[in-house]
Amino acid sequence: MGLILQIVLLTIGLIGISASVFAIPRSAIRSLFIVVSSVLFLAGLILTILTYANPPTSEEIASRVASLLRGAPMKLNHPLDEKLPGFGSGMMVETKDITEMRRKYHFDFHTPDGAKAAFYLSASNRYAFSVTDIHGEPYTLDIPLGSNGIPFEKWSYVFCEAGTASSYAYLRALVNGSEVARRDFDFPIDLGSRQWMPTIGADANGKNPGAFMLSEIGVYSMTLTDAELKTIAENALQFYKPDQ
Repeated sequence: MGLILQIVLLTIGLIGISASVFAIPRSAIRSLFIVVSSVLFLAGLILTILTYANPPTSEEIASRVASLLRGAPMKLNHPLDEKLPGFGSGMMVETKDITEMRRKYHFDFHTPDGAKAAFYLSASNRYAFSVTDIHGEPYTLDIPLGSNGIPFEKWSYVFCEAGTASSYAYLRALVNGSEVARRDFDFPIDLGSRQWMPTIGADANGKNPGAFMLSEIGVYSMTLTDAELKTIAENALQFYKPDQ
């Protein structure tokens, strides 16, 4: 509000002075306009000087940012690097087969109350990370295959996670510690107990297997921070050295 007032006062003052000097004939009215415009301009100038002479504290800045974010789009309206309840799984993997026209599962986790989390190569040969809530509603994140996503016939560390809070949720995928795909929702996803039980290399019914090399896999019932994910990926890559 202070910045807007400064701009308004300075603008009106300058316009008033210019109009008084160049557009209004010499008269008492012209003199009055000059005086009023000058006062407004000086008031705006003084407010600007006082603002920069006494800059806002970090608490004031944080309060202003929070106020702005409350009216911002959903993607900016919540932290992007945090630990939330949900699902997470990371694995060192090398894709070997993209020829069969069906889903080719790497894993398919499920919980006793019906939530699911699956990672597979689709029939159109695009990776997908899909989460299904306890009500049977699916949410899918498409992940590119290739240099901009998960490389083909090359070892890489892939991590998929889903996090949910009281008013939002997200799905994302990381390759070698860097995010390659993300999808945000402005509502929570109910994943129930989060007691994840795995099926590796096929769907939950033991069908639709994928052709890939797998050297390690881990599962979490919450999301991890970017720093934690970076450390896990670096450790895996250092051990397996996929570029050698």
